[in-house]
Amino acid sequence: ARAARRDGRATSISAAAVEALARRTWPGNVRELENALERALVLSGGTIDLEHVAPADDEDARWRAHLARREHALLADDAALARAAAEAGVSPAFLARRRARLDGTPLA
Repeated sequence: ARAARRDGRATSISAAAVEALARRTWPGNVRELENALERALVLSGGTIDLEHVAPADDEDARWRAHLARREHALLADDAALARAAAEAGVSPAFLARRRARLDGTPLA
């Protein structure tokens, strides 16, 4: 709720996502849980479901591939890139470099 208020958007979380989060141990304590929820909120766009919650092992190849696809989709066009840069407080050039890295294409 704190992250959603900060971003100014409504959010919800599915029972399956809550259950998956409750089954995990949180060695980093509350801060690790907050980071996981903030990441899930960004990936979800508002409604956090099981697919937005990282598996217990962040090195899971499927999860990393999912993140890369989602990030690529968010940066797919220049208008979305400019909006994302403004919201994140970074330069559009930074996100353009990130998009190029995801595409595997060299920068001009």
